[in-house]
Amino acid sequence: MKSPFQSIRAIDYTVILVRDMEAMRHFYEEVLGFSFVRELSENWREYSVGSNMLVLARPRRLAGC
Repeated sequence: MKSPFQSIRAIDYTVILVRDMEAMRHFYEEVLGFSFVRELSENWREYSVGSNMLVLARPRRLAGC
């Protein structure tokens, strides 16, 4: 049986949960040299990595959990 996941050709959005946003910002911007795109809040920062979007996000509770 063929898996429905076999039809995926690319992943263009990846979210990495981080505890220390400042340290991770330094790592991705200064060490890896990723291109900053935008900051939607102090808990959500986006970078362009080739044709992909990498997001650094602080973990939080969702939907009243």
